[in-house]
Amino acid sequence: MELELKKLTKEFQEFKAVDDITLTMSNGVYGLLGVNGAGKTTLMRMLCTLIKPTSGSILCDGKDIFALDGEYRRILGYLPQEFGFYKEFTVSEIMEYICIMRDFDKKTIGETLEKVNLYNERKKKYKELSG
Repeated sequence: MELELKKLTKEFQEFKAVDDITLTMSNGVYGLLGVNGAGKTTLMRMLCTLIKPTSGSILCDGKDIFALDGEYRRILGYLPQEFGFYKEFTVSEIMEYICIMRDFDKKTIGETLEKVNLYNERKKKYKELSG
């Protein structure tokens, strides 16, 4: 899968939250870092199709994500720092919940947790992990 942002801009009245971003991402895990007000949340909301850009485009394998609609959201994985619910779940339980909701094979949870160095934390409440 390839996600391509082309000249992506989002304005709120006279404030530019995202200004002319162009980049390409392939499969993987990405982190988005920046100071408060840098446009991180606005960018993520556009990538999740919650808000539309003022200009520019976001393409998934060459197709506009807003036109793909639910087909795109089924392949998107996004976990904000403040997840907001089920705070009493352990790391394993929240992973199992996500697998059920996304129709993923639960057998991959242990392997996935190992890949991100969280296997030893699997029995902890996920709210106890750092952001």
